[in-house]
Amino acid sequence: MSLVRFAADYIRDVAVHDFHNDRRHPSFINFSVSNRCNAKCVMCDIWRYKSQDATGNELQGIFTNPYLHKIRDFGITGGEPFIRADITNVIEQAITNIPNLRQIAITTNGFNTERIKATLPKMIDLVRPKSIKLLITVSVDGLGETHNQSRGVPNVWDKVKCTLDYIQKLKDPEISLSTACTISRVNANIEQLQNLDTYMKENKIPIIYRLAVYVSRIYNNELMKVWGISPETPEARAVTTFLKEVVSSSRYSGRSEFYNFIIAYLSGHYNIDTIPDNIRPRCKEQYDGGMLDSNGDLYVCSVSGQKIGNVLTDQIEPAQIRAARKLVREKHCKSCMHDHAIHPRLQTLATALSERMGFRATKKGKI
Repeated sequence: MSLVRFAADYIRDVAVHDFHNDRRHPSFINFSVSNRCNAKCVMCDIWRYKSQDATGNELQGIFTNPYLHKIRDFGITGGEPFIRADITNVIEQAITNIPNLRQIAITTNGFNTERIKATLPKMIDLVRPKSIKLLITVSVDGLGETHNQSRGVPNVWDKVKCTLDYIQKLKDPEISLSTACTISRVNANIEQLQNLDTYMKENKIPIIYRLAVYVSRIYNNELMKVWGISPETPEARAVTTFLKEVVSSSRYSGRSEFYNFIIAYLSGHYNIDTIPDNIRPRCKEQYDGGMLDSNGDLYVCSVSGQKIGNVLTDQIEPAQIRAARKLVREKHCKSCMHDHAIHPRLQTLATALSERMGFRATKKGKI
């Protein structure tokens, strides 16, 4: 991303989120293209439920809805997106019908390497003429058996590794590869987390970390009582120690703000709903964005379960959107630990800039 685009995006995000301006038409949305899944993760029960997947004319109806016309960042999730044989058609519909699209981000468990091999080249051919970036995030919760246990399926680590190797070997400028680790009681071990982090660094694959938390749409409330991490436990201490190491190497970003938020909670310094606003990260879906289910149902976010309407059958009105978001902000956001992704605060950027300039000045003086 160019410096000019970063600055423009940052100013826009500040105007929306720091000044609490609800966007009528979001710039970001996540679309669960199918709630079917070939994993049985310890932190998710979505695979137990039937999925009503939009196809054909329904897909076109979703993507031609005026509500989506200002989308720039389009997330594809599930279930498992690559479980759909027509996943390339989903990409094509998005590119054809969303005029301002800049990037498509697909989150996958990476189990189905052969389908990924068959579809990624086609996706690249679709995005390249439009200069749209394709981001692939593969879920990786540990190395070897740790990952197998977390995802509830034997021997899937080898498949995931093959998927990572394949995408890396493509070396295509249109694709960015990253990984995401969901931390539960299965992998809340400092040695396992450090080994995973080292593996990704050695293989030059970016990785982010998040906690396994309650998410309405994946039916995991009971699972979190077993596999979630409570504050001031041995697992919590292991996670906070590890995340402090991660933060020390990348202090000035929205992601590091999120890690500090997790650390504050797991350390027992605050109850979840009393964490100060200067520590609590802002969430993109509070004022911009949304969650679109596989049947066209539109939600404020994936966590709250607060439905706005259905983009196939309902006229989505601005007043509905504002009212639903306001309800979620008042009733859900203070108790939410879900993966927050937003721009770093101005103070964070200013500190980073001043330290960087100070370092350069010192270095220049020594020459």
